[in-house]
Amino acid sequence: SEMCIRDRTAAVRPQIETLAAAGAPWMLHSDQAESARLPAAAPPQPGGRRHRVLIVEDEVINRRILEREVRDMGHEAVAAESGEEAMRLVSGGVDLVLTDAMLPGMSGFDLVRAMRAEAGLSNIPVILVSGMPLAEGRAAALSCGADDFLQKPVERGLLGLRTAALLRVKGSFDRARFCQAGLEDAVWERTEELRRAVDNLTELRECSLLAQQEAILCLSAAAEFKDEQTARHTERIGEYCGLLA
Repeated sequence: SEMCIRDRTAAVRPQIETLAAAGAPWMLHSDQAESARLPAAAPPQPGGRRHRVLIVEDEVINRRILEREVRDMGHEAVAAESGEEAMRLVSGGVDLVLTDAMLPGMSGFDLVRAMRAEAGLSNIPVILVSGMPLAEGRAAALSCGADDFLQKPVERGLLGLRTAALLRVKGSFDRARFCQAGLEDAVWERTEELRRAVDNLTELRECSLLAQQEAILCLSAAAEFKDEQTARHTERIGEYCGLLA
């Protein structure tokens, strides 16, 4: 159980601190050959964006080791000791969350549910880590909305591969969202251009109608002045109507 794992961790805390300080391998299965067959995660390309990974772990030793591993991958590590603190940090912008399932107060499962309930946080990938049996833990993680599940003790190579895969997915989503926003802006600009063009055509049409009316009036006046008897007849009639009114 989780309590047993925590008790064992506390019992060997001094030895683990010594190994962690020396940079020794950590959280590896006893079957070292299986872990060795996993390829190491590819380091970030030169000039590439440095990802921000939030680590949520209440055990100090495990949290420091995870921070070291994330930095070794070339990413920025941000740490939180509880789900409540993680919610405050994740709102500041992170690319991936690596959280323990069993936390004081808000559990890792509750943290994932809270993130998925907020529109601005729902697309951030989350890896849940727990000592639960693999099948049970994976089902619980996926049901609450997590993207992946890793069983304790976590294999270093597997952690790097899963992290890299989810960060690639997150990068693709961010690029798609950026392109969509650019497309929406372009559609809005073209719509505004069409609206202005329609307004200009309407104005030109009104000017054309006024010009036609002026031309008709000029032709009518010219026709009247051809005859001395009818010259200015229309103007005189207009004046008379004005006096009578």
